[in-house]
Amino acid sequence: MPVIEVMNYRLAWSELIKGAREEVEASTNETDAYEIAQWVLPLAFKRYLFACYMDSIRQQYGTPWEPLASRAAAEMMVTHLHKWKPEEVRDLSDQDLMLSLHKELAKFKLTPEAMDACKGVMRNNELSEYIDHHQPSSDSSAN
Repeated sequence: MPVIEVMNYRLAWSELIKGAREEVEASTNETDAYEIAQWVLPLAFKRYLFACYMDSIRQQYGTPWEPLASRAAAEMMVTHLHKWKPEEVRDLSDQDLMLSLHKELAKFKLTPEAMDACKGVMRNNELSEYIDHHQPSSDSSAN
């Protein structure tokens, strides 16, 4: 069976920060870099956690005939967990999809590689509380 490629965590984190920064800067007149970071980084981290969760599901359940690319992994989990019809889940916004997976995201543990990509920036900006409970467990199979 072909190996399902793992996401590039550093690249994903960087792109999510860039997207969140553009979104925040478009919606505020704030110019202080620290204040902007206090909005950008939580938004980027939420999306990063979701992306890492989807990658984890893809790694666990992806197959050669259904690799569960991007959002399909989260849609599969919502369909399974909530017993919703696939067409109902496909109509959800990303925000609603994340909300419907909130319990799973809240207890999700990042891999060491995924944590390494974001922890420096989050800690340097005094946002450790966002990442602390997503620290990899000593048993990496506990995701």
